[in-house]
Amino acid sequence: WLGSNDCCNARLIVTGHRHTCVALRTSEAIRCWGGEEADFLSQRQGVLTFGQQAQSMSAGGFHTCARFGSGSLVCWGANAYGQLGSGDTLDRYPFGDDGPPVTVDVGPSRQVTAFAAGGYHTCALLDDHKLKCWGSNSSGQLGLGDTADRGITAGEVSGSGTEVPLTPSPQVIAAGKNHTCAIVGESRAVKCWGDNTYGQLGLGDTEHRGDAAGEIGDALAPVELGGAAVQSLALGASHSCALLYNGSVLCWGANDQGQLG
Repeated sequence: WLGSNDCCNARLIVTGHRHTCVALRTSEAIRCWGGEEADFLSQRQGVLTFGQQAQSMSAGGFHTCARFGSGSLVCWGANAYGQLGSGDTLDRYPFGDDGPPVTVDVGPSRQVTAFAAGGYHTCALLDDHKLKCWGSNSSGQLGLGDTADRGITAGEVSGSGTEVPLTPSPQVIAAGKNHTCAIVGESRAVKCWGDNTYGQLGLGDTEHRGDAAGEIGDALAPVELGGAAVQSLALGASHSCALLYNGSVLCWGANDQGQLG
């Protein structure tokens, strides 16, 4: 799906559970391939164009999102939990017979500055420094104090009901299968919420966070990293890693395959 004319032309690349998407350097195209089953291949393989180049992309388990220079966020793929932010649960595979990708309405005149696609949920940082999350919320990964999914009702994402009450203000967002982490405040500490079955929240226990009222905000403790400032985050299905400014990497959570290194 990267044909001979596209050799050495990839600019961005992301991978989901069983699909891959790349944005090209010399065009506005995003090429995707892969799929869950044979009959999905025609739906997940093909070329998308949006009239402008994607500035960043993120792939979840079975969905993909791209951010453009206008601050708009466009998502496509599986949508059983509202992870596309479209206000419904209709899958959107633009290379088949389903609907086109969706521009997420995150609020009046608001722009997305950063975002992350998780297993079945999506989170976005906005230009007013607020954080919004939508999609599956089975373990509180949306950080909204309950386990109700969001994004399955029209207007839900644009309203205040998807705002995560995280403090200090988030700077960077990352999403795993059923958990979410953010770099917060000037100290660039890390806070995580959602599924904690394997300790992937880094809080020294296996209790979920964000699935009950009052667990986010000031009540959510940062991951103990010795006071080090974090440069970036990467989340897997059930583990988390942080890149520090000194070049070292710290990981926590599931380690059944040696994924903590």
